[in-house]
Amino acid sequence: DSEIYEVDRNISDVSVALENVPCVNPLKPMRSKPSEAVMTALAELSEERLIETSNITEKLLECDKIDMLPTIENLPEVVKNIKKGKRERIAKISGLTLDIDKAKKFIPGQHVNTPQGPIFIPGQTVD
Repeated sequence: DSEIYEVDRNISDVSVALENVPCVNPLKPMRSKPSEAVMTALAELSEERLIETSNITEKLLECDKIDMLPTIENLPEVVKNIKKGKRERIAKISGLTLDIDKAKKFIPGQHVNTPQGPIFIPGQTVD
């Protein structure tokens, strides 16, 4: 059974509206397209260098190093510290390593030379 309650006042009479407050900072738009210098440097990579960063999962599994890949939870730390990374090859894959949460993490990718100097392009080669 249900009961019927009588209300003697409106909720707006006994409550106060709270001011809207933004809870996140404005987002900075990501650069949607790499510079021409980066695009040219990537286009000039040799077949051998492209093969180095292909089939990353399989190569790391074969060498029992798959746990070195960063997780989605590590992403903020990777982005923050990528310039501190150490150039390294693991399982014949080019990339760099970072110390994140007391663990060595491997970010596969290519180091390319541009007029502004060498830069690291994270990622793997796909067909």
